[in-house]
Amino acid sequence: REPLASRKLAQHAQLEDGTEARALVRALNKRYEQEGRAFSVESIAGGFRLMTRPRFLPWLRRLDAATATPDRISSPMLETLAVIAY
Repeated sequence: REPLASRKLAQHAQLEDGTEARALVRALNKRYEQEGRAFSVESIAGGFRLMTRPRFLPWLRRLDAATATPDRISSPMLETLAVIAY
């Protein structure tokens, strides 16, 4: 949820230091771009975050709109669940 600092990233990946982590992130982003991936690793607020590329925003909005309606439980369904739980 929060950006991961290059030093912390280096620790998790068991790398020498943050410089090596930054170099690997650049290489990874280059590969993601060449392969047309929907995401990239962006430098934000002194750290790194996995982000979706802007060109995929319309697809994400459609997906979000499709799942925006919450499922409702009717009173009879709730009563049945209460009996089962009891």
